[in-house]
Amino acid sequence: MGFGYALMSFWQRHLHVRLVEVLARYGYGEPTSIQALAIPRILEGRHVLVIAPTGSGKTEAAMLPIMSRIL
Repeated sequence: MGFGYALMSFWQRHLHVRLVEVLARYGYGEPTSIQALAIPRILEGRHVLVIAPTGSGKTEAAMLPIMSRIL
């Protein structure tokens, strides 16, 4: 859905394939800066404190790695 190779590869590198398919279906594009920083660290099992403005993608940064591990 309009994902460039580099954009899709970020999600593919870090998240379960089924979750990547859903993100593509719902038009997710480039991760926000907070998502790009937090998701890999969360998946490494590190403790992460995320402080960012409303609407910056904090919820997705926290939930996508959890959902990816569940799948």
